[in-house]
Amino acid sequence: ALFGLTTAEKHVATQAANGLAATDIALSRGVSINTIRSQLDAIYDKTGQSGQLGLQKLILDLTPPLVGE
Repeated sequence: ALFGLTTAEKHVATQAANGLAATDIALSRGVSINTIRSQLDAIYDKTGQSGQLGLQKLILDLTPPLVGE
């Protein structure tokens, strides 16, 4: 897996990269805010990012352009 993220971390990273706040991610996943904070810390550590904006940029940079762009 890219960056060694777990399945749960991939889901959280996608939601965070789409701009969702940690509290909204926790509600959508049915887990505590502390769980999401721990997962975000692991995601930032594994990806070398320091926060949500860096993660958003990283994911955008890794996403291939649509055909015709």
